[in-house]
Amino acid sequence: DAQWESEGFGWPGWVLLKDDEYKEIVLVMCGSKSDADWLTDLRCANVPLTGIPGMDEVVATHSGIWTSAVNCDELLQPKVRAAREAYPDYSLVIVGHSLGAGTATMLGLRWRAAGVWPDLQVVAFGSPPL
Repeated sequence: DAQWESEGFGWPGWVLLKDDEYKEIVLVMCGSKSDADWLTDLRCANVPLTGIPGMDEVVATHSGIWTSAVNCDELLQPKVRAAREAYPDYSLVIVGHSLGAGTATMLGLRWRAAGVWPDLQVVAFGSPPL
């Protein structure tokens, strides 16, 4: 499944892959490449992390990237949960660069807290300050 082109502010591109050789489900989050992505990058006021136990009162993050993570969570969590049910012996790796790296990191936090895939891994390249 994929939506590689940005769908607007707070909606970076993504692709969900299955790697049978390494037994991994890989979610790739696209970096900044459209005007909407750059607007997401520029919305950098701090907002509290919500939905992650113990963090909403003490930790703040980049609002544009948090918006992207929340949007992608709502869209992608059902797809990732379905992959986990279909391939229970596979691991999940979320990969991203730039905006995708920040979104991948925030998704990883949200999904670990929610128990979506407890042993998931995040690989982030060129992540902005979160």
